[in-house]
Amino acid sequence: MRQIGIISVMEHAAIFSEYLHINGIDNKMESCTGGYSIWVEDEDDVAKGVAELQRYAANPTAAEYSQAHDHVRSGKNTSSAMPYVSQDSPGFDQGPSDRSDAEPITTATATPNPYLQLLKKPAPITLVLLIGSIFVAFATQLGDAKEITPRSILGTLHIAEPIVLSKIQVIQMHLLHASQSNPTGAFTEVDATRFLHPGAFQIRNANFYNIQRGELWRLVTPIFLHFSLLHIIFNMMALVVLGTAIEYRRGAFRFGLMVLVIAIGSNVAQFIMTGPSFGGMSGVVYGLFGYLWIKGKFDLDFGIRLNQQSITSMLLWLVLCMTGVLGPIANAAHVVGLIIGVILAAVSIGMKKKLSAPLPRP
Repeated sequence: MRQIGIISVMEHAAIFSEYLHINGIDNKMESCTGGYSIWVEDEDDVAKGVAELQRYAANPTAAEYSQAHDHVRSGKNTSSAMPYVSQDSPGFDQGPSDRSDAEPITTATATPNPYLQLLKKPAPITLVLLIGSIFVAFATQLGDAKEITPRSILGTLHIAEPIVLSKIQVIQMHLLHASQSNPTGAFTEVDATRFLHPGAFQIRNANFYNIQRGELWRLVTPIFLHFSLLHIIFNMMALVVLGTAIEYRRGAFRFGLMVLVIAIGSNVAQFIMTGPSFGGMSGVVYGLFGYLWIKGKFDLDFGIRLNQQSITSMLLWLVLCMTGVLGPIANAAHVVGLIIGVILAAVSIGMKKKLSAPLPRP
């Protein structure tokens, strides 16, 4: 669902909303700061809705709007979701034909396709995340490089560098685990499920040694790692849709800070849960989803709202991943990313309400 504009007079907003319904464009009219916002339900109708609003703003007295005007005045509104506006309602005038000094109508600039929108109006942070992920996918062969060493790209981008042991050392580590109830050092669990190169295995390194010695980029860079074609395709599609929606409204700087906070929080959570063998943009994607979900639901001036189908799909996918049916998934990153996004939205809404509250009288 996308907000296409704001009309300051209730009557004009009701008439235009009804006009869209008559022409097959599902929409909602809601009260907001500055007037009444018009929300188009289907993303494919956004561009047409914007064009129609611009036409209406240029000539609200045109004869083509007379049917919508009559519907509103008689209470025969097409959509029950749109409130009936009676002649006695505050702000209801005697019709557009009697109003030559119509209040300003604010129209939005939107395109129906976020991928085309990204080409027409670049979002720098979203583009960096998109291009960076694609580059790393090619450079690491989608995580299927023959060797993972501290000097390799995979070794550099993981939250902790891999520790590679010979077969003899792996056996020794198994014996150590068998003889000690509480293994010491960095070796918390042997992971011999993936053969790296002749004579060596990777083990799980579950401490923050690399971070403590100044390799702070590792807190973020796992978001660029992807391990299958479907993994990166789905993540990048979601990133473009959610990322551009937020970056166009919040700006590159604030959006970049948001991505950093979500990435660090989700990566650290996943590292604590499973060690360094994870990657993907999905933690950030769920954070952006959580932010848009709450921000759009409780801040009508934000200009965009996720539809219920999108919300349900994202939450069902979150639960499905937790079942283990889809294999090893970075569930901790998903959940913590979502929580961080919701918190950021709540803080933003709270700050906005606090700043807009009237000052106490002396």
